[in-house]
Amino acid sequence: MISVLGFGCSQSAIEPTPSRGPSGLVTIYDYQNHRIADRSGVLVEAENTAYKTVTDSNGYWEFPKFPVMSFVMRFSKEGLSTIKTTTDLDQARFPDALFVDMCERPRFIITLDGVVMTSVDSASSKETYGTIYSHTSNYAPDSIVVGQYIIIGRTPTLTIDDTTSFFSSSLGYGLQSKSPDTKAYNITGYFIRTGDLLWKTASGDTVFFRMYPYFLLSKYVDPVTKQYVTDGCGTGSNVLSAVVP
Repeated sequence: MISVLGFGCSQSAIEPTPSRGPSGLVTIYDYQNHRIADRSGVLVEAENTAYKTVTDSNGYWEFPKFPVMSFVMRFSKEGLSTIKTTTDLDQARFPDALFVDMCERPRFIITLDGVVMTSVDSASSKETYGTIYSHTSNYAPDSIVVGQYIIIGRTPTLTIDDTTSFFSSSLGYGLQSKSPDTKAYNITGYFIRTGDLLWKTASGDTVFFRMYPYFLLSKYVDPVTKQYVTDGCGTGSNVLSAVVP
C-alpha cells in the first residue's frame, strides 16, 4: 500500500529547485506480515535521473534538493518487492512525506486441487465462469494480507511473465483455515469473463491454470505501463487443465 500526501496537478517542465527535496518513510514487513525493525538499505531513486539515496535504520530518507517536476520514485532492496509511485508537483514545495510499505516475497506454496468451468449463454454472448480450488503450505499469513494471481493460458508452460497468458488478481479473503496449528489454508478463487484468451477459445478446447501467491502490500499498478506489477510474487503452483464448456 502506498500513501502519497499533498500532490497537486501534473507539470512536466522543470521549475526552480526548492530549499529541500522530497522525503519519506519506508515500513518493511517480513514474509509472515510482521514489521521488520531495521529498515535501512532501501534504495530510493527518481527514475531516469541521477537522484538517489538510501533509507536509514528507521526507514527515513530525504533528498536535500530536487527540481520540481513529474517523476517516478522507485523503492528497491534485495529480497523485497519493488515499489514505484508517480509524484506530480506544480509548485516549488514538496509534500510532508511519502509513506511506502514494502514486504518480503511470500515463502508459502499454493497447490491447485481442482478447476471447475461453467458457462451461461445469453442472447448476445457466452459468459464463462470458473472456480479454482487450492490450498497453501503451512505457516501462510492470514487472508487479510494474501492474494493470488490466477494465470490462464493455452499451453501448460505458464509463467507470470508470459504476456500471452491472461491473469486475474484474486484477493485472499476467501481463505479458510485447514489447521489453526500449522496455519495452512484452503483457497477458493473465482474468475469471470476472463479476457481475450477465453473469448478466442471454442467449446471443447483445453486451457491451463496456475496460481502465484503475493501479499496485498506488494500489489500495485506500474505508473508508466498501467499493468499489475508481479515482482513481489512467490513460487508458482502446479498446473491444472480444464475444458471450456
